[in-house]
Amino acid sequence: VQTCALPILMFFAINKIGAIAIPINTGFKSIEMDNILKNFDIDMLIMSDGYNHEYPSYIESIIDNMRLPNSNYPRLKKIVTIGFENENCITYSDMIKSGKKVPMEEVLEYEKNTYCNDICIILPTSGTTGMPKGVELNNAQLIKNGLDIGDRYKLTSNDNMLIQVPMFHCFGITLSMMAALT
Repeated sequence: VQTCALPILMFFAINKIGAIAIPINTGFKSIEMDNILKNFDIDMLIMSDGYNHEYPSYIESIIDNMRLPNSNYPRLKKIVTIGFENENCITYSDMIKSGKKVPMEEVLEYEKNTYCNDICIILPTSGTTGMPKGVELNNAQLIKNGLDIGDRYKLTSNDNMLIQVPMFHCFGITLSMMAALT
């Protein structure tokens, strides 16, 4: 899988198991990451080295060498790395290998219990205070947004779409990805 497709695949994989995706701005520094990890109840952090390749150092500055468990982030159970390795983390390819051991019946059971009104994504946004707050969207809202935008763009299955905006932003998720898919 090409690295550029991973955010899209990860988003749908997270939702397929009934979890909530929280896309984090790759421009956030340590203080913003600390706030997100403490206030958004994150169980698993899936991260690449970022566009500037400094992202691991931001995480290492708040989680000593990415070693878990960490008393500052009690819910955080696992860190998955993409494009780099850390002895205390699991790599993306190892995560994929371990996922293949999960029986399909178990995956389908998660999927069966996913409903339209279930929250599927929380978008951190700074608003007026400067510290990120979460905007929740459920499955139905996300699909409806995608359909409405796709209709306004007059998209068809014959169209190709170049998404040049970040996938951690609502523009990338709803106005681009979901519009193209719906």
